[in-house]
Amino acid sequence: MNKTCRLANSIKKVSSSFHQVSDIKTNTITKRFGRQDIDAFRSAAGVNTHTTFPVATVFGCTGFVGRYVVAALADAGYQVITPWRRNEFDIVNQRSMGDVGQVVAMRFDLKRYDSILDICARSNVVINCIGRDHKRIFDNVTVYNSNVESAEIISRACKETNVDRFIQLSLLNADKNSESEYWKQKGLAEEAALSNFDNTTIVRSANAYGTEDGFLNLIAKQIRIFPLIPLTQKGQAKVQPVFVGDVGRAVARTVLNSRTVGKTVELAGPEVFTWSQLVDTVARIIDEKPGGKVMIPEIVGQLVGYINEYTHTPGWTSDLPIRMSFDHVLPKEKPQNVMRFEDLGMTPVILEEAALEPLSRWRRKADYFMDVNYKN
Repeated sequence: MNKTCRLANSIKKVSSSFHQVSDIKTNTITKRFGRQDIDAFRSAAGVNTHTTFPVATVFGCTGFVGRYVVAALADAGYQVITPWRRNEFDIVNQRSMGDVGQVVAMRFDLKRYDSILDICARSNVVINCIGRDHKRIFDNVTVYNSNVESAEIISRACKETNVDRFIQLSLLNADKNSESEYWKQKGLAEEAALSNFDNTTIVRSANAYGTEDGFLNLIAKQIRIFPLIPLTQKGQAKVQPVFVGDVGRAVARTVLNSRTVGKTVELAGPEVFTWSQLVDTVARIIDEKPGGKVMIPEIVGQLVGYINEYTHTPGWTSDLPIRMSFDHVLPKEKPQNVMRFEDLGMTPVILEEAALEPLSRWRRKADYFMDVNYKN
């Protein structure tokens, strides 16, 4: 009888908290500028108001890197707001990353500034993970919109609502003068964030890989389907892949570490590969014989990319051949205002240890057993 009563009370509390969370999403901001009452917000979300955990917002939480940032912040005890645009089901799985009410979903639209202010006014820390590397043909959002405009709008909202810190995710090769459109827009996004908000930290990462990536999974898919793997610059350009889980934890440590304010954090894996070596490594991990490699001119790769961009989720884009022609690794010299994994007390995992599980679906025998001796 007592167990039944306790179960009924628990269900009632959970359903009540979800009802109150839905009220938070529909309420408009009552105090447009300044800090909102964090305790009232946390109470409505079903969280114990006697705790002192701050609130972090992760824009771009439905993206590849963003979801790992949410998990790391929730694990660190933060109240996490997960803004969503199109489909709330995209962030349903993130509610299980923390306690009941710890991860709260709120709807926003970059074209509706009030919705950005509403979210930022409830936050101590705001992290921007928004950024596409290509324009979808049947979408009106360009690379500039998703990278530069998002950083401009969100950083301005952070300033108006007195947010403590703003963290902008970027890439190692971000440069407004880059030949790559993606790297160019990332460089412009950094400038916009730094000019709008003083307490901005830039987090630059190398190519991130994981279960949902479009990086190693693209290579593995090509190895399984095509007899020849297309490369540019004879496959000699260098990359330094980093595990996306390490990136998420590093962002959480950046938030927790006050010494990172106003600095740049550079994240890359412990190993450097040429593109040719990386193809061979992925082939070994998925237990396939390394196929042949065909060197293509950039213009041919771009043409194939333009055609692919007519699909819903293109892997090979028009900008990828350009990025494959340049090294994407940590700079040899480390400036004083730059921090890396070792400064955050972290050691990144090596690729062949972390990539086995994300690439297991490309192994022909993956449905039957996991061969842990794939290195031999």
